Amino acid sequence: RDGFLVNDKLNLIFPPSAATEQLRALGAEYAYHPNPVRRLFQNLYVRYAVSRPWRWWLASAHVSIEPWREDFSGWVILGGNHSIRIVDLERDRCVVIRKIGFQPEFLNAAIDLRVRYPDLPGPRLLEDDASAGWYSEERIRGFPLNRSANAALVERTSMAARQAMASLYKRTAEEVPLQHWIEDRLERVDAAVAALPPVYVEATRCQIRSAAEDLANGLRNGASTIATVATAATHGDFQPANILIPEHAANGPVYLIDWEYSAVRCRWYDPLVFELRSRFPVGLAERVNAWTENEARRPQTLSWCGCGDLGHWSARNLVAAFLLDDLLLRVRENAIPGMHRESSGLRIFLDELDSLRQSA
Repeated sequence: RDGFLVNDKLNLIFPPSAATEQLRALGAEYAYHPNPVRRLFQNLYVRYAVSRPWRWWLASAHVSIEPWREDFSGWVILGGNHSIRIVDLERDRCVVIRKIGFQPEFLNAAIDLRVRYPDLPGPRLLEDDASAGWYSEERIRGFPLNRSANAALVERTSMAARQAMASLYKRTAEEVPLQHWIEDRLERVDAAVAALPPVYVEATRCQIRSAAEDLANGLRNGASTIATVATAATHGDFQPANILIPEHAANGPVYLIDWEYSAVRCRWYDPLVFELRSRFPVGLAERVNAWTENEARRPQTLSWCGCGDLGHWSARNLVAAFLLDDLLLRVRENAIPGMHRESSGLRIFLDELDSLRQSA
């Protein structure tokens, strides 16, 4: 009784006494799959994995806590990349706590942006203490864009998300001289490489610096026609999993969540994260080449972000700026002191950059 059950397939850590319907609602995003057969089995799994007595048999682990506090019985814990989220069912709110050893900049960025722009669609920030590494927010109910079979609803939610981000870009827009922007990014990459834990060998560090320099050189070659880089505050992880369709239409057309990667970047960063599915690095080089070779796709991808006339930017230069910003983010997120092995995601991303260089 005094502990939690763990279901790693649903990313849920919950007390055995938790109400079945509440757990099903929290695991609902895993019930959908485009393939109807997979969808049937995933629906059945979500339904029964949190039901009594199946929750005990399908649990991947049991966590005992001593001393046990009574309010733990109303908590459901969800794991994240840099933080854990505690859903307080009794108070109908969430508390987000930075993981030990992880960089404070990501949680701080999420707090800072939402304090400055409280109108961003998503859960309302209630309390925060960046120095202590936590914040609390209202609990929202919705499901990710990629977990809905309703094409009209997906399109409506996507449009609302793009409009919200376009408004943020407009309010934070700035033109930065190209050379200054390049040098700033290279300096930041160097600092991020220096902060990597010892598990990253010198060969990997050299590969990162070399990739950054190659991307910078690609931009320098276009400096005769490019004077400035359009920058703005970006979400940083603008992908379907972080664009939620509210459970009730009265709550608005969209929720945007997970702002930990927010930062000032090139203004087309979020559109290319979405279009190129860059959070999944396997096959990224192939997707980048397909995008750059298809002239019709560029305006379709970028029209909503308010960049204006980018005719003087070639598709290759747009991608180079995007990848330089993305490389910086990927290196920064791996500055974790306790890492025992190199990140497979960063390794795949670097290999994809090598493939792009060879195909250029």
